[in-house]
Amino acid sequence: MKSAVKFAQTMIKSTNVKKRKKREGFFMILRRLGNKSKIAAEIQKHFPAHKIYIEPFFGAGGMFFNKPKVKYNIVNDLDSDVFNLFQVVSNQKEELEQAFKMMPIHADLMNYWKDNKETEPIRRALRFLFLSNITFMGTGAGMRYGT
Repeated sequence: MKSAVKFAQTMIKSTNVKKRKKREGFFMILRRLGNKSKIAAEIQKHFPAHKIYIEPFFGAGGMFFNKPKVKYNIVNDLDSDVFNLFQVVSNQKEELEQAFKMMPIHADLMNYWKDNKETEPIRRALRFLFLSNITFMGTGAGMRYGT
């Protein structure tokens, strides 16, 4: 439980998407299978000079947040939970932080959210963060322990 609390505190401190420059120690708030944050620099070596960047599969934003921004940056993702989280972090960060601090990290909540969806944007973002980051590979199959 101690590691879950530390994880939650780190997540709260790192949700600033308004500063989209790559910075040392940048922490992704969403862990997703296929996240390219660790290999983004290698991938970018193959990009030609460009003024428009389109990210059709945003996911956790590993590529987007780890590349220099150009004149036009467009992101997209088919997953509406990804879109909702991006909108909430961009527009209601303080409310999300407050709700996250008050959220119990417990197996009962995980089981509830596995079976129930949320419609209110902040609660929906909390549910998505919880299930994606706290459960094994984001599947909701069980609590993840360790790193």
